[in-house]
Amino acid sequence: MSFCFPLLLAPLALAGSPTAVVLPSQAVEGTAWVALTPADALQRLSDPTWVSRIDGGATVVSVRSKEGDCVVADYASPSTLMTVRYTVRQCPTGHGYRSTLVSSSDFASYVSEWSVAADGAGSTLTYRVQLAPAFPVPVSFITGTMRRDVLSMMQRFSEKLGTPP
Repeated sequence: MSFCFPLLLAPLALAGSPTAVVLPSQAVEGTAWVALTPADALQRLSDPTWVSRIDGGATVVSVRSKEGDCVVADYASPSTLMTVRYTVRQCPTGHGYRSTLVSSSDFASYVSEWSVAADGAGSTLTYRVQLAPAFPVPVSFITGTMRRDVLSMMQRFSEKLGTPP
C-alpha cells in the first residue's frame, strides 16, 4: 500500500522568528535565534536536561551514563496518544549534537540533531528530528504533530533566550 503525504510548511515567518518545516525526507526542522554565543549555546545543549527545562519540562530526561564525549539519556515524553519512552546517545558533532536511538519499544528509529551557527549578536539554533514509530501510525499525523511540537519548542527558546543582553 502506498500513501501520498502533503508537505506541511510553516506559516510565512518574519525574519528571526522561530520556524518549523517538514522536509521532503519527512524530517522536521526548526530554527530559533537566541542571545547566546555559539560556545555558550553548545555548552548548554550538551546537557539534555537543560533542553527539557527550556522547553517547559513536560519531557522527563535523566542522564543514564557518559561514554567519552557522549551522554546516554532516557526520555519519557508525553504525546497526543501516550507517553513515549526511549533512550538515546547524544554525541558532539563539532557544530552541535546528534542523538541516535539506543533503545525503545515506541520508536523503530530516531535521530535528532542540534546545530549552532553564529548570527549577529547571538546564535541561530537549528533542531532536526526524524523518527519512525514502532507501530502503524500515518506519516502525516507524525510529521504534523512533530512540526507543531518543534515550532512550540523553538518559540519557547526564542521567548526565554531571544532577547539580547
